[in-house]
Amino acid sequence: KKFLGIALMILMLVFTLASCDMVKGMIIKHEVTFSLDGGVAGEGYTESVEIGDGKTLTLSTPTREGYNFLGWYSGETKVTESTPITSDMTLTAKWEIKTFKVSFLDYYGNTVSTRTVNYGESATAPTVDSVIEKKRFDGWSADFSKVVEDMTVNALYVDNTYTISYDLGEIGESFIEPCFYGELPKIPETPMIDGYVFFGWYLDAELTDRYFFDYKLDRDITLYAKFYDTTLGEYIVISNLEQFKAIKDQPSAKYLLACDINCKGEKLTPINSFSGELDGNGYKIHNFIILDSNYNTGLIRQNNGKIQNLSIGDYIFEITTTQTKHSYYGIISGVNNGIIDNCHILDGTFKIDFTSKTYQFSLDVGCISGQNHGKIFNCTNRSTVNIFETHTGNGNPISGNIGGIAGQNEPTGIITKCANYGEINFYNYFNPYSTGSAPIFPIGGIVGTNYGTLSESFNVANIYSKNEMSEDVSLPTFYIGGAIGLNVGLAYNAYSSGNIEKTTLNSNVHIGGFVGYNKRDSGYEAVISECFSVTNITINDVSANIGYFAGKTTGTEKSCYYIDAVTLNLLTMSDGVEITEPIESTCTVGEAKPASELLSVDFIENTLYFDRMIWLVVEGELPTLR
Repeated sequence: KKFLGIALMILMLVFTLASCDMVKGMIIKHEVTFSLDGGVAGEGYTESVEIGDGKTLTLSTPTREGYNFLGWYSGETKVTESTPITSDMTLTAKWEIKTFKVSFLDYYGNTVSTRTVNYGESATAPTVDSVIEKKRFDGWSADFSKVVEDMTVNALYVDNTYTISYDLGEIGESFIEPCFYGELPKIPETPMIDGYVFFGWYLDAELTDRYFFDYKLDRDITLYAKFYDTTLGEYIVISNLEQFKAIKDQPSAKYLLACDINCKGEKLTPINSFSGELDGNGYKIHNFIILDSNYNTGLIRQNNGKIQNLSIGDYIFEITTTQTKHSYYGIISGVNNGIIDNCHILDGTFKIDFTSKTYQFSLDVGCISGQNHGKIFNCTNRSTVNIFETHTGNGNPISGNIGGIAGQNEPTGIITKCANYGEINFYNYFNPYSTGSAPIFPIGGIVGTNYGTLSESFNVANIYSKNEMSEDVSLPTFYIGGAIGLNVGLAYNAYSSGNIEKTTLNSNVHIGGFVGYNKRDSGYEAVISECFSVTNITINDVSANIGYFAGKTTGTEKSCYYIDAVTLNLLTMSDGVEITEPIESTCTVGEAKPASELLSVDFIENTLYFDRMIWLVVEGELPTLR
């Protein structure tokens, strides 16, 4: 009985305590308020609840776009379904923004960069090559300005082209062609329209600025076709060889080539004198032979008119003569008193072989014209000049002016915007019986002797000269320059490249990278300005006057330069072995510049003042004519 009583007392005490807690729980309540902080309520969510002291909550799971839910927090304390509530509180949903990876792939599919980006924010694109394999970068394959998922973005490339619109006006159907940047546009097929001769493509609707597909365009552009209405009768249209040969019958008329003229290997007789107009219209005369012994020879012996837009190619031009008077030899004209504009000598054989016996005379040899009193514009030569001279008698030997463009440019002559790519080779021999006064040979890559004006032109070809003679002959004089042999006139905005090699016995030699001798003469200033040389020189005569820019000068040079890497060399023989060693300059004209400076766009434009409308200037490269 005693133990039973104790047990009943204990049981009553437990019941009493439990009853007190229940009463306390029923009496003490806590209010819990929920803040979604931008989220969306989940299932079972209420804005606030009352809960007995010490009780736990059943918590809902809210959502928020672009965020991960981290739980409910009271301040910095996380509250879970196992956390007893012992006071009023506000529970706030805590969020962590989602992040995504954006991978950028290049043209080849390689990963260039991977960016980690917050939800809804923009990824920063990496830099990729702007041009690859004739294709240009054209953006990315997807929009990453608002990232909401992991992404792979590919660099997109399209053909790196611009568009040329060919406008044929009212008489033909216009068309469009794409062209790759950095490449010369392809010349389209010639439009053939009955009653009209196509005159070429022009950059302007007024048809004044002709485009010859000789320089690169860099934008969408329209080219305009120019046609000649044959019913107008202004030009005599030439479309075959017989019509071309008939020019000699009306040398003062105006002629227009309607196509290339294939001479089929025929030997042509030069036109004696021409005073009309011959417009090659961008076509060429080719596959012909001129074999002559006259003192004045070319397709036209003497041009007093205008020859333009013509190319000459695949020809044989050989002169074998024993002339005793001043002679003039050029592929287009022996002597030019008129205008030769935009004419080009292509591949061919140009050979002159002289035998001089009893009289002294001079010759002027140039691929465009032997002697120029007029204007030579926008012309190029790519043909090699080979001249052989033998003197076997007791009279005076010849003198000669030899140039890639013209042999001699007279005081009224203008040579501008011309380029020579053709080598010059000169060989002469005087036997032991020769006597008489000494000959003079000015040889230049552009012009042999310049009395007039030479500008905005260049030579990039080699010059080779060799002469042999006996010791009792009066010493010949050579003026050899990369651009000009002997300058008495004005030269500016020009340069020379290539190499000069002179092999000589018993001669007076003046060799310069740009000019052999810049010589002030009575009535002539001999001024060279804003020019440079990249010409290497090799000789076998240590007594020569030699210079990096000029071999000798009594004239004026302003802003003239040469690249400091060019060389002056002496070539000698030792036990049958050629030995090349440096030789000192005897003329200090010109200032040395490293190639990185002299060939910089800034130097060429702002120190040499080469006009960008005339020259195509690329950093680190020799400029070329547009």
